Amino acid sequence: MPDIAIENTNEIAVRRSLGLQVLSVAVKTLIGIVSVGFIYHEIFYKQGIAEIQVLASKVFDNYLDIAILSLVILMMLLNWTLESLKWKFLINKIEEISVFRSLRAIFSGTSISVFTPNRIGDFAARVFYLDNSDRFKAVFITLVGSISQLVVTILIGLLAISIYAMTMYPATIEPVMGYVLFGVLSLSTALTVACYYNVSAITDWGKRVFRSFTFF
Repeated sequence: MPDIAIENTNEIAVRRSLGLQVLSVAVKTLIGIVSVGFIYHEIFYKQGIAEIQVLASKVFDNYLDIAILSLVILMMLLNWTLESLKWKFLINKIEEISVFRSLRAIFSGTSISVFTPNRIGDFAARVFYLDNSDRFKAVFITLVGSISQLVVTILIGLLAISIYAMTMYPATIEPVMGYVLFGVLSLSTALTVACYYNVSAITDWGKRVFRSFTFF
């Protein structure tokens, strides 16, 4: 009887692993099809190929514009590379992945985030590049990375707005509005930091809410 139970458990595990692999391939294929369709729609229906050709001809007639465009492309590639290194560092806590694999996950997340509200698809798309890890935990690890980046952005932005308000507000906004703005930003920062340092509790709560989704 114990042997039969072990065999049944192994069979369930194999089926579950196979199901996850099929789901992963299906999601990746769907991401590719939707991305190509979106780009096609944007070029040939929304923007118009003729308008794009006119803009391209203007850009490539000016060496300064070419230099700026090249710099933007290089910075974009650098940003994606840094993002892939950051995600690799975070996700290595639960599964070792290569930089190239992390970069593929970033590209998929960026593609699917275009079609989802508030870029929430970015978190879900990345985890399908993992093999055997807890996908729910991977989503929240990715969320923690985004929150930490958001915390830094908010803190620096709050500091910049405070400096601007102290030096320029007599000519731009009323003092009361300045205090209200500062209070709202401070409260937002406090809540963001509180969520960041209590992410484990949020993860446990999320697991209880979504425990019926077995594919995580």
